[in-house]
This record gives sequence, structure tokens and C-alpha cells, in this order.
Amino acid sequence: MSDACQILPVADRLLLLAVRADLPKTVAALLSEGADSNVVMSTGEGYNALMLTAWDGKLENAKILIESGADVNVKNLHGGTALLIATQKGFTEIVKLLLQHGVNPDVADADGDTPLSLAKQFGHAEIIKLLTQ
Repeated sequence: MSDACQILPVADRLLLLAVRADLPKTVAALLSEGADSNVVMSTGEGYNALMLTAWDGKLENAKILIESGADVNVKNLHGGTALLIATQKGFTEIVKLLLQHGVNPDVADADGDTPLSLAKQFGHAEIIKLLTQ
């Protein structure tokens, strides 16, 4: 069975919903009950909970996921990572958090974009500074 067709356990589905709804207490509770901090959406794109958090700019959820063992360097099917997403969206605090937890700042997606190239493209001066320190 392909990853896109797998049915996720209930706790993992609820975790993804709690991340999108920005419910950090629920995220923490689900993780403490065994939800997978690296759960990947079953839509076929390969987005995990941390990437969704980076997309939405939800710092508290990102902290909780990382503290629960979320892999900061996971790539989706397009080579995107939480760092690339947070950089493109301009979420400086999430970029800072990811860097503090060992994310690879030189990763490139399938189009060859890196966090630094995206920060320059979108004019995110604070993120450029973080990435070049």
C-alpha cells in the first residue's frame, strides 16, 4: 500500500488537526499519549506536522513538536523542509528555533531553492542575517 493511501492512526490524525487548529495544549496531550511527532499527512505531498506548523507560523506548536522528537530535517516529496517553508513565509522565530535544533541550513528543494535564496527572494532581512551568522 502506498504512503498516500495509508490510513493514519486516530491519534496521529487528531495531532495533524490540532496543529492546523493551533491547539498547543491538545498537541502536547496527543504527543504524550503516543501520537507520532513525525506523522506525515496521507495526502501524498509528504507534509509532516512540523511543516504544517511552519506553514502556519505557530511557534508554540513547533516547540512542542521538536521537544517531542520531530525530525527538523525531514523533506516532503518536493524536497521542502520546515525551514524552507518558514523562510519563505517569513516566520523568523520558527527559523531561529529550527536552527537552534540542528536543522540543515543549506538544504535545497527540488527546484534548487535554499533557505538563503528564498530569504533573499522574499526580502526577509532578519532571516538572511540568521542564515549567514
